[in-house]
Amino acid sequence: MTKEPVKLPEKLAATQAGVVGLGLMGTSIVTCLLAAGHKVTGLDKNPSRRRGLRRRVGKFLREMRREGLLARDPRSVVRNLRSSGDYADLRDCGIVIECVREDLKLKRQVLRKIEEAVPSETLIGSNTSALPISQLQRGAEHPERILGIHWGEPAHVLRFMEVMWSRPAMRRPPTWTAPCGMTSDIGSRSPGRFDTWT
Repeated sequence: MTKEPVKLPEKLAATQAGVVGLGLMGTSIVTCLLAAGHKVTGLDKNPSRRRGLRRRVGKFLREMRREGLLARDPRSVVRNLRSSGDYADLRDCGIVIECVREDLKLKRQVLRKIEEAVPSETLIGSNTSALPISQLQRGAEHPERILGIHWGEPAHVLRFMEVMWSRPAMRRPPTWTAPCGMTSDIGSRSPGRFDTWT
């Protein structure tokens, strides 16, 4: 059942972030968030993906360093990463990105599990390129805090995202993309959508 709307943050300071789904794109998003200064919890039900996460992220961070996108030592950055198979470990996150395969039913299931685990003011992003946000929000307790975030691939190098939201979720583009490693100086191109990159 949908509850009273919550006030969402217009700015997101460096904080705890979560990513659900640790395939290639999810791992790239984890890397991007770590490089932006977040502590990140990567969640996946697959134990082998969890075991290999630190190695894969370390490889991506070294790639960022070679490309001049990361000034810090990748070994120090990766210390802010932990992996889990338990949604309860997302409870301290200020933002959680869902990054499972492009299946509406599956994404809704994952979004509901995230909602059950995090505070009502936590932003929840769904990494999607095609699914309508209104469909992803349907049945959510706080649909206004669920956004569509289409990351360019690979996220840690290309560093482009398209953010989609539905009214009354937000009346103007959010300014929290900078702590995700992005800038938001592009502005709104159409209602419910804006593009940003660095």
